[in-house]
Amino acid sequence: MITRPPKILPGDTIGIIATSSHIVEDRLQAGINIIQNLGLKTKIHPNAYKISNQFAGTGEEKAQAYHDFVNDSEVKAIFSARGGNRSDTMLTYLDFELIKKNPKVFVGFSDTSTLSMALESQANMSSVFGYVVQTLIRAQENDIDFLFRMLQGDVLSYPMNEAKILKPGQCEGRVIGGTLAVFQALIGTDYAPNFSGRILVIEDLGEELSHIDRKLAHLQHCGIFDCVAGVVFGNFSDIRDTGNPFGLSLEEIFLERTRDVKGPIIMNAPFGHEGPFYALPMGGLVRLKAHDHIALDMLEAIVT
Repeated sequence: MITRPPKILPGDTIGIIATSSHIVEDRLQAGINIIQNLGLKTKIHPNAYKISNQFAGTGEEKAQAYHDFVNDSEVKAIFSARGGNRSDTMLTYLDFELIKKNPKVFVGFSDTSTLSMALESQANMSSVFGYVVQTLIRAQENDIDFLFRMLQGDVLSYPMNEAKILKPGQCEGRVIGGTLAVFQALIGTDYAPNFSGRILVIEDLGEELSHIDRKLAHLQHCGIFDCVAGVVFGNFSDIRDTGNPFGLSLEEIFLERTRDVKGPIIMNAPFGHEGPFYALPMGGLVRLKAHDHIALDMLEAIVT
């Protein structure tokens, strides 16, 4: 059974660490202001201000920052300050036994898909695929409300009015996946959880059509699409087709690469780098229905 960390309550402290690239201070402060206006406190780890090339320090330094907040009784949840690159450098330094002993909900997306996968595979712990602090400034009010209601233990349903059915059906399963370019790189490693019977969520930003096709081919040839219960594609923003035209649309790529999926497949679900971003419960149990209408519903809280 997956471990669900404790929920956050009004007045609780959110710990903020830089897991990937270094921060932009004014954007980070804008995000902190939003969190504080919700009646929560914030604590910024000094690592958030480190700069090493594009990154917020070394993998060892970032892992130590995570451990510091795991051990800090004042901190009730850990948010990534921003995405970018190289959160994977933390993995070999993280003490997953320590994390298991004192579970705290982790929130991040994009590059931190790596951490969500590792937290489940190594610590059997759920997490939330949601805004990093620096991107809260561009979030819609509904998106922010949804994220923090999830962190407070609400069991939520997703607005699916813009979603499209690629294959009808119904399934239940625990959520897995995230940003395609990030999580697919962990498949075949010890940090990838079991995909069998899961509902796979996928989004990405700024990719070539050919690169999306290649990454989905990796999932296909690893047998991922044979074993998942269903697939939910979110927003694929700023997709490119430079040079010799690829010749297949995004939808055609999805249909061809996922042809072995036995359950429902939908696209244009409301999550991703741009557009609506309703947070996802990584490791949480959900139900997907795709018949005359589409419904995606949480079946349990992601926190306790």
